[in-house]
Amino acid sequence: MHDTTKNLPSQASRELERFAGKRRSNDRVIGWMEKHLTESAHAAMKHCGDYLVFLEDESREHRKLEVGYFCKQRLCAGCAWREAVANAQCISAISQAMIEQGYIMLMVTLTVPNVPGAKLRKTMQHLSRSWLRLAKRERYAVWRDGVRKMEITYNSKTDTYHPHMHMVVYVKPGYFARGYISRAQLLKDWRECTGQPEVTQVDVRRCRNQGSTNAVLEVSKYAAKASDYAHSEEVLDTFYAALHHSRLLTYFGKPKDLRTDYQCGRLAKYEETDTTRYTMRVVYVWQALTAKYDEREVQSYDMDAAELERLQRDERKLQAMAMEKAKRATELDELFRTSWVREFAKVDDADMEVVDD
Repeated sequence: MHDTTKNLPSQASRELERFAGKRRSNDRVIGWMEKHLTESAHAAMKHCGDYLVFLEDESREHRKLEVGYFCKQRLCAGCAWREAVANAQCISAISQAMIEQGYIMLMVTLTVPNVPGAKLRKTMQHLSRSWLRLAKRERYAVWRDGVRKMEITYNSKTDTYHPHMHMVVYVKPGYFARGYISRAQLLKDWRECTGQPEVTQVDVRRCRNQGSTNAVLEVSKYAAKASDYAHSEEVLDTFYAALHHSRLLTYFGKPKDLRTDYQCGRLAKYEETDTTRYTMRVVYVWQALTAKYDEREVQSYDMDAAELERLQRDERKLQAMAMEKAKRATELDELFRTSWVREFAKVDDADMEVVDD
């Protein structure tokens, strides 16, 4: 009798609002960041994301970013989000390449007890050195290939910080028969390597269908959430001092070489497909008074020959995947075609609500 979906926000609108949420997060901390940045870097962060140009289809339900103005600061919510999405795409492609070679994915989490802000940076360094000591043990030679990421969370109730490490490790098929490392064994060895018998939380598990996606998300996501470092100026200062010039994401073993292959375009067959035909270019400008993006200009857009060739290639790729999927018992193709932007959106929803209130 009537259309109940007419006034529902499109997925594209929600994605633009997500950009707006990140932009509002920066407004909360920009004053605190001034003492840490040069005048030009501070101005860049203050206006990060002010100007965005999207390509959109006729229905305006799909869009992708073509041009944007970004500051690339580590504690910029928008830039951290964009980096996390890019890392997820890279690690996803690497994971598919490793799995095709017969490897199995494991997700490993290593922790140490919470510490006060004054000890955070030293504890992060201690955590990294402890992992290197663990990796040198003969038993852990089977974990020679992987990706690791340092993450920090803040506990406002105790005013303490929790540095920990997420890893995706790739092992050979015979791992569970020869060389299997249990959680109990990992905990025992980790306590010895850290010199902290009070450690109680470590985890190791095999990544199956849904778990693989979660593992990639955990390793790819931000080193620090905006809702944590935006708690107060003192907390932001602590995060900045700890993260400044720190190496947070590390590829080791075969994934290190595969990352180079990904950057050179040699893993293109594993990249996410995009068969949308974009017909317009839309300019959005941030309005400080209303704290939202306003549509400023709409232009017609014709895809050039290279883009059309890419679109056709992706269409053929999807057809081939569909045929291959019918022959395979696993669901890896469906798993790794996940839109990482949308996956990170799920992780972000609670964070945005806290920061934006």
